[in-house]
Amino acid sequence: MTNSPPTLFYGDDQIHLKKEAANWKTAFFNKYPDSNNFSEFKSPEKELSLILQEIQTPPFLSEKRLIFIYNAYDQLEEKSYKQFIKGLSNIPDFSVVLLIEENKIPKNGKILKDITKIGRIKDFSVSAQNLAQNFNAIIGKQNKTIDQYLLKELIIKLEQNPAKIENEAIKLALFSESNQITKNEIDQIVKFSTHISVFELIDSLSAKNTAKSLNNLSTLTESGEEPTKIFFMIARQIRILIELISHKKSGATDFEIAKLTGLHPFVVKKTLPCLKNFKLENLERTLNKILELDLNLKNGTIKYSKNSQTEYLIYLEQIIIDLCK
Repeated sequence: MTNSPPTLFYGDDQIHLKKEAANWKTAFFNKYPDSNNFSEFKSPEKELSLILQEIQTPPFLSEKRLIFIYNAYDQLEEKSYKQFIKGLSNIPDFSVVLLIEENKIPKNGKILKDITKIGRIKDFSVSAQNLAQNFNAIIGKQNKTIDQYLLKELIIKLEQNPAKIENEAIKLALFSESNQITKNEIDQIVKFSTHISVFELIDSLSAKNTAKSLNNLSTLTESGEEPTKIFFMIARQIRILIELISHKKSGATDFEIAKLTGLHPFVVKKTLPCLKNFKLENLERTLNKILELDLNLKNGTIKYSKNSQTEYLIYLEQIIIDLCK
């Protein structure tokens, strides 16, 4: 009996990924209309034994069995993952196994290397150019245009997520009052993630604008974001700034910095000019204060709960004020 290679679908373009997965399912039932041999597993860590058993079980009154397994890379613990890959290395020819990853996988993700050795991979990543073309096509139907630099920035802020970009394009096309979509309309209509809102906060910090920075913090908390989540995003951005300063001092090019940090080249290009407004020693001192705040939170020195956030926010505001000095 020959083995059947597993197939892995992954990438940012979840719209087309899921359409192709649906096409697989449709083709299967078109060929085997009375089949009861289709299975989906969405909790691979909990269902691992059942998954491995299903793969090895001959189909009932049919030639093939189709199995969809979701988010194995995200959910499987190390021991389970090794067992899983071993099971995928020995799939009977009557089983067709499709792995569907709904979340981002890094380029050096172990599952990509492992599946390459035993099966097939289809990358549903999309280019910024394709995303921009799609956005322009959507707003063009409503006779709307947008500055292409502004669009490039918007695509980054929407994390290059095709579904988000398509949804926001539709909203902007419908609700924009002018023929050309403006930054002000984007700010009013589009809801960005906390990560992007914190990115805007870092922009105001780099401009040493204390009032605007504190106002950005207030906007984030009033929108319902947890102060602890904002805190960790600020800490991450400060670490990125420290890393960018280090790479820039070493003489690395913008492209090399993007590759070394894993950041999008546009984000690097936009952030590098801000570095001149930050001193490395000041960033490192602020990062130490952030670590101290985190420690005080964990040991109970600072009280924090959903109903009592004042003390924590005072410390967070002080960190922002220090960064603006």
